[in-house]
Amino acid sequence: MIFWRLNDEVEILIWKTEESVDETLLFFAPGIQEIHRERLESIKYEKRRKEYLCARLLIDIIAGEGQHVEYLESGRPYLTDCKKEISISHTKDYVAVIADDDKRVAIDIEVFGKTVEKVKNRFCTKQELDYLSEDADIRSLQLHLIWSAKETAYKLLDEKGIYFEEHFFVLPFQLDKNGIMHCNIIKDNTVRNIKMQYKVFDDFVMVWAIADDN
Repeated sequence: MIFWRLNDEVEILIWKTEESVDETLLFFAPGIQEIHRERLESIKYEKRRKEYLCARLLIDIIAGEGQHVEYLESGRPYLTDCKKEISISHTKDYVAVIADDDKRVAIDIEVFGKTVEKVKNRFCTKQELDYLSEDADIRSLQLHLIWSAKETAYKLLDEKGIYFEEHFFVLPFQLDKNGIMHCNIIKDNTVRNIKMQYKVFDDFVMVWAIADDN
């Protein structure tokens, strides 16, 4: 079912994957169901099948029925028969899609868990670690947002040779249910800044960004 929707500067849809694969297929028209059934044959795991279907369902809601998604070598998705720019993200029980008529977009959602604390040194810079709260719950939220912000920035840039702990620095930000974040990408003596928005849900965070231009 549709869990959350934003239709403002960009369009964002989040689907909660409560339905089975067969139940999700019923949301599509019969002819499109058969197309997806064929593609599902190459997807082994139930979770991945549901993610595939829910992403296509959200894309059809946003861009029109029967959209065909292809992927660049980098993994960035695009629509073959529509000019809208899209980005897809999924985490446990949720799939999100963002779209804009012409500007490149990126989105990431991350469900809350204990893993980020264990691996924070793999994706955080020393400067980011220095501004983390000593309170465990606040620090966990900061880490999830930093991780999601870097994933979003990485998707938006769509470049090779850039790494979270080496080139990405999420500037200190104010924690709230909704807010703004900035990520600096520092490489080859140049600094690029990406402005992002975030939203905190009960069991996951979401970060998204819109490119200044293509």
